[in-house]
Amino acid sequence: MPPRFVQSMHPVFPITAFLQESPSDKMDILILKQGEQILFAVLQERQLEYLRRGSHAGTGEIYLGRVENVVQNLNACFVKFHDQETGYLPFDEIPNGALVNRTFQTGDRIRSGDQLPVQILVPPRKTKQAKLTGYLTLASHSAVIAPATLRDAGLHVSKRLPDAIRSFLFHEIKSRLEEGEYKKILSAYSVILRTEAGEGLETDSLPPDSSTLNGTIQDILALYFDLENIRNKLAPTRQVGNLLYRENFSAQMENHLTDLVHFIRNVEANPTIRVICNQKEFIEEIQQLPLLQRHPEMTVSYHDTVHQGISLENLYGLPSKLDDLSRKRIWLKSGAYLVIEATEALHVIDVNSGKDIASKKQLFFKTNMEAARESFRQIRLRNLSGMILIDFINLQDQREQYQLERELQRLCQLDPIRTRFVDFTKLGIAEITREAK
Repeated sequence: MPPRFVQSMHPVFPITAFLQESPSDKMDILILKQGEQILFAVLQERQLEYLRRGSHAGTGEIYLGRVENVVQNLNACFVKFHDQETGYLPFDEIPNGALVNRTFQTGDRIRSGDQLPVQILVPPRKTKQAKLTGYLTLASHSAVIAPATLRDAGLHVSKRLPDAIRSFLFHEIKSRLEEGEYKKILSAYSVILRTEAGEGLETDSLPPDSSTLNGTIQDILALYFDLENIRNKLAPTRQVGNLLYRENFSAQMENHLTDLVHFIRNVEANPTIRVICNQKEFIEEIQQLPLLQRHPEMTVSYHDTVHQGISLENLYGLPSKLDDLSRKRIWLKSGAYLVIEATEALHVIDVNSGKDIASKKQLFFKTNMEAARESFRQIRLRNLSGMILIDFINLQDQREQYQLERELQRLCQLDPIRTRFVDFTKLGIAEITREAK
């Protein structure tokens, strides 16, 4: 078993050790550097279950931009923000007081030459320009903060937490923030407490020691001071194109690993988590993360490609697994298959009995349950978002239909990204919504 902490010497483990140790409760997190991106993958019994890619270069960065062109019929403008790059900024993504060269309120007209700090939502790709926002958002392990609109000013708590913990966090954090000079935070900003803010809290032991919430309070205040500094000090004094903010590598690593561990603990109650990296600098970063202290079940090790004679991605068969994600047809063990199609407005997953010669009416339910689990695995791995429709094989038994519905609700809860089962349509098609991330 790899040691939890790796000091000056990074241990090298024989290939057979990785291939033989695969009990169902053992979850492997692979962290791989691939060009400019970092790939985070979760595997259970060597099957790929969850996938995250480190932020594309630019995503989340904040620059001082200048409006180059205003297009009224698009309700948007184009903003120069970095190295002659121009991005698309909708009018409804510009908050009150965003401009640094003049006073601006919602409803005022944007003019060429206006300057404002902008954050990259979607980086430029090929012929597509970057998508920008003026609602600058900063995130930490336990909180997210952004300038408020009229409808969302104040404190919000993740709906994934139990009601008792949500209520406790809301009232306790709000009362502390409304004391003294920090009172204006909740009137000027939208503060969201993430699921991780509830770590260590139990519904049967509320209220906890007051020090339990100190970390969350400090997170919120740090984000607030950073955002105030960007808006009121950096933006008014820098030149167009200057970088105002970039999330540091440790924060990115913490946020991604937090999501992966959240997913794993949703799947397994008491998992053994191995984090395996192909870069030594990743080990050093992970050792410093508070996440490791909160999850003693995690071990961290370095895979040396030269000594092992095989790369980490090839050891786990990742190239072929990633190639499968571009295929439209996905075969199931039963012989049935899924067809995954994307349109401009939504994603469609069609369940077909295929080669499942055993699929008589009484076995359609079993096929649908298998298809449901594989559909959600594909949704996670492909990072599908928006409206998703799943066309299952029609079931005549209402009890089986109800069990399928319950399974869909359960699968939604596994995903760290907010996913919701809406309902079955009159044609029996399942409607799913999933937030973009």
